Amino acid sequence: MTNAVNKPFEPAFHMPVIAPPPEGYAGTPADYYAAIDAMTTITITDVASPPELANWDGVAPAPEAKAVEVMIDTPTAQMPSPQGSTTANPEFRTIYAMMGGALRYVPAASPIPLDNSLYTTPTLYSPPNGADPAGSFVLRLWATDFERLQEGLTISPAPRLVIYSGVDEGSLNDYAPALIERVYPDGAKASLAKLLNQAGLLSTAASQTGAPADLVRADFLTAFKTGALDLMVRGGVPIGKMVLDPNVTGGSGSPIAKLMLYTENEGGIATPPIIYAAVKNKGLT
Repeated sequence: MTNAVNKPFEPAFHMPVIAPPPEGYAGTPADYYAAIDAMTTITITDVASPPELANWDGVAPAPEAKAVEVMIDTPTAQMPSPQGSTTANPEFRTIYAMMGGALRYVPAASPIPLDNSLYTTPTLYSPPNGADPAGSFVLRLWATDFERLQEGLTISPAPRLVIYSGVDEGSLNDYAPALIERVYPDGAKASLAKLLNQAGLLSTAASQTGAPADLVRADFLTAFKTGALDLMVRGGVPIGKMVLDPNVTGGSGSPIAKLMLYTENEGGIATPPIIYAAVKNKGLT
């Protein structure tokens, strides 16, 4: 798939699931999405905002406020590849950053922090019996990008925060290390060690003179997985995977993957129609 990690940054919205056609894909976007439809079934359902979120900030959401439940059949199958590619593509259940910002992982059963730190709510998605541990991502839009993103939206306010609930905890090991290295390359080892030390999160081994940068980054990964620190990410980069539900099988006979998606704008928790339409129609344009 397109390596969004190494591309020049441009404020934009991105799909939370099902990335656009990768660079080098031989067909048209219509061909690409038709191939996806032939390989899997994606069910998008709008549901009422959870009661615990409806008035968390004292502002009732608009009547049309909704959340989105995403279910994917054959979720471990790989996305269509560019012609001649020998690189394994992400699975259908891969989750992407909808926008650039500060990403925090919230472990299972931990409260989800919202804009006002006085208000928290339990994890929104509880994985079923037999499922792998699953938590949530909270992605906060970079404040400097808000006005630029809002310029292109005429339907609803731009979201300032996105909650993904139903994130496979084990998948953090697949994606977070590369994202951490992007923000903290070897040359930033000293500043990262200082950050971790000030937070009381630097291990004895990583604090030693001459400790390799990978060891310091490993401490950051541990802190990130426990929800102690945010990680700055670019929009469009893969950040994790949807958890599999072993108790529900799709038409393929394989377990489905399930994700609850919420966005917050100035009117409380809601899913702006433009984002909902993008998910449902598999494409922003």
